[in-house]
Amino acid sequence: MHSNSFTLNPPVSVSIINNNATNQGGGIFICDELCHYIVCNDQIVDTMCPFRINNAELDLQWVLQNNIASDTGSDIFGGNLSRCHKNFHFTPLPNKMLIGDLEMGNTRISSGPVKVCLCKNMIPDCGQHSVTLSAYRGQTISLSTIVLGQLNYPVKSQLDILDNHMQPLMFDKNSNSIGCRSIQFQFISDIEVSLIPKNCQLSGLLVTFDVKNCPAGFVPGKYMCECNESLARITGDKELCEVTTGLIRRPRNSWIQSIIINNTYFGFLWSSYCPPSFCKEENNSCVVWLNFSSIQNRDQLCLLNRTGIMCGACYNNFSLTLNSLTCSNCFNDNYFSLLIVFVLAGIAGIALLTLLQMTVAKGTINGLIFYANVVNTFNNAVFPPNALSWNIGKVFISWLNLDFGISTCFYKGLNAYSYTWLQFVFPFYLLFLVGIIIVMCKVSKRAVKLFGSNPVAVFATVILMSYTKLLHTSQQALAFVPLTYSENNRTEYAWRADPNIQYFKDKHLILALAALCVIFCLLIPFILLLTFGYRLLAFSDRRIFHWLNKLKPFLDAYYAPYTPYMRYWTGLLLATRTGLSIYYSIVKDSEDSITLIIISSALVILVFIPCSGYKIYENKYLNLLEATFILNLIFLAGAAYMVKQTQRNSVSYISAGVAFAEFLFIIFYHFHISLMRLKVYKVSLEIILKKSVLLLTRKPKAVYSQELQSTPEVQSTFVDMREPLLEETIP
Repeated sequence: MHSNSFTLNPPVSVSIINNNATNQGGGIFICDELCHYIVCNDQIVDTMCPFRINNAELDLQWVLQNNIASDTGSDIFGGNLSRCHKNFHFTPLPNKMLIGDLEMGNTRISSGPVKVCLCKNMIPDCGQHSVTLSAYRGQTISLSTIVLGQLNYPVKSQLDILDNHMQPLMFDKNSNSIGCRSIQFQFISDIEVSLIPKNCQLSGLLVTFDVKNCPAGFVPGKYMCECNESLARITGDKELCEVTTGLIRRPRNSWIQSIIINNTYFGFLWSSYCPPSFCKEENNSCVVWLNFSSIQNRDQLCLLNRTGIMCGACYNNFSLTLNSLTCSNCFNDNYFSLLIVFVLAGIAGIALLTLLQMTVAKGTINGLIFYANVVNTFNNAVFPPNALSWNIGKVFISWLNLDFGISTCFYKGLNAYSYTWLQFVFPFYLLFLVGIIIVMCKVSKRAVKLFGSNPVAVFATVILMSYTKLLHTSQQALAFVPLTYSENNRTEYAWRADPNIQYFKDKHLILALAALCVIFCLLIPFILLLTFGYRLLAFSDRRIFHWLNKLKPFLDAYYAPYTPYMRYWTGLLLATRTGLSIYYSIVKDSEDSITLIIISSALVILVFIPCSGYKIYENKYLNLLEATFILNLIFLAGAAYMVKQTQRNSVSYISAGVAFAEFLFIIFYHFHISLMRLKVYKVSLEIILKKSVLLLTRKPKAVYSQELQSTPEVQSTFVDMREPLLEETIP
């Protein structure tokens, strides 16, 4: 019908059922050619219900069933149904709009478009008639809207986007969708637009576009913000700065932060390297994309509760944990209890080496120490970062390298600077304990009986075990990282462990000098002495080399197990440790595959020496033991290279398990040798061995009885043959 209403006089009963429509209004279609007849600036103009009842006291029952419209409004389409009398009833009563109505794309009662509303979580929000959107120039942002008809049901309608003068700018092409729709806007300049349903220009949604100034590192371009020259140097290409998505390209393992003081941009501070354990990275990717907030908030780049330049410091009230790079909220100080543990651990370690005589002079633990030192050097390559914090294999390797091995709090406020100093303390504490033993043995015979006649060998063993620990700590103390200011391309250097500390300045100067002293006064002389000392001893009678005579007991402890031509072997292994450690510090933990190849190649060369016929140790079993440790390292490096990074933890378990089994065998062997000094143990062992031999060599009882039965026959035959001879010879 084309009139605005029709009148029904009671008694009337209306049933509209089983009707079909091609588009809208399967039961009743009321033409709404001019929507402002219904709504004008949110004020109802046509206050009449299209279905009028003369007698307001009478109830009029409408039955609308099984009506179908392919588009929308299966029962009723159009009309000002919101003004109908309260006693106007539908059977069945139409439900309020549900999410299902939006998904089905059809409603029982519908009309032409009336208003545009925001859509939040798939639910219309018509209480807000305007919205302000802010973005950078050229950036794209989405706005979710919905077009509603009578009774706030969703309807189909194309949206016109008009400017302040109601001139069309563009239109939304999603005219065939019912429900929430997303409209993409690209910001070019400040403007206000209205979202109006097609052919209904009196009830729209006002949208204000606020174009923000370009973010730090960007400059206004023709259509969007573009990378400035300094940021382009970092990313490598202007096109890799995507202001439309709010992302920029950050080279992998790098760190970047904008310098903004009092809302004024002063460029970027960046570094080409940030430790993977400090900064976020994407696996198997050469680049990492950051949003603008990450550039301005440097902590969003950090892991493990870290903050500051290159994530080198901990959050406030957080402390660095032992044997880890993690910053934790340490509620209680474990300083006193752990200090007791360290003291007792040092005493127990020295006692084990002394009482069992498990020293470098015996040669049994030389290969084990080398294995543990090399694994500890490249542990990040074989123990993946996502591995369990409690890894038995890793703890075993850490203990052999004089590390605690377990991540725990030590005291509140522990930082990288203090932790580095602590790394120096434990090796020198062990050397101090052995020094006390040496002094006691010189002044007391009882001490000699208690600790053995050669404490110098224990001292030499502790120095060998401490070498890699002191080397790594010194490298950490001297490592630096460049920080570049993008605007003037000025480069400064910071301490790598905590880039918030300037390199070789202030307090770092003291730490660096201590590290240099350890390297040049202890490590380098030590490696040169063990490598060439056996040749220099030949010239000890000369005045310039007289000092070697005092070191002869010390050098003999290292040279004792080797053949005369292979006494440089300990020095060669020390040089191998040093070379691998320096290489791994240069590649900065980022080239695990290449590192594993380099390590495998170096170890293969070491194995080639004994395989070529050179006898390293006087004892052939020590040669075999040494070869097993080097082959174990080759297996670990090769297998870790071939498998995926997530599977390396299993490989490290196997390798460390084999090494641990050999370690237990070595302890058992030295324990046995130590007990052999006791006469009771020696006699008891001989008795046990004799009984074991008798049990193994004794024949079964049945066979023994059979031999007894056959013996008389042989004897009788022998007697018969000799009796005549005896009778003839006796006069």
